[in-house]
Amino acid sequence: SLGGKKVLIVGNPSNLTMPEFEPLPLAMKEAEDLSHLLSSTNRVTLLTQEEPTIEQVKLEIRDSHLIHFACHGFYENSKDL
Repeated sequence: SLGGKKVLIVGNPSNLTMPEFEPLPLAMKEAEDLSHLLSSTNRVTLLTQEEPTIEQVKLEIRDSHLIHFACHGFYENSKDL
């Protein structure tokens, strides 16, 4: 159970993606719906479009119990997680 936990949701972050990626049509709805679903019993931080910065997301991740990204993603094999 997540009750009372800190949740971070990032939806369609336009300033964190590469220019060749178009916004995902339903990513905002996914992030907003999940935020509404979890906010009644948890402390939810919802960051969308221009709101999230790399530094802000790293800071929020530190004490979040659940992290959800609704966006494009890719993995760079040469970098540590």
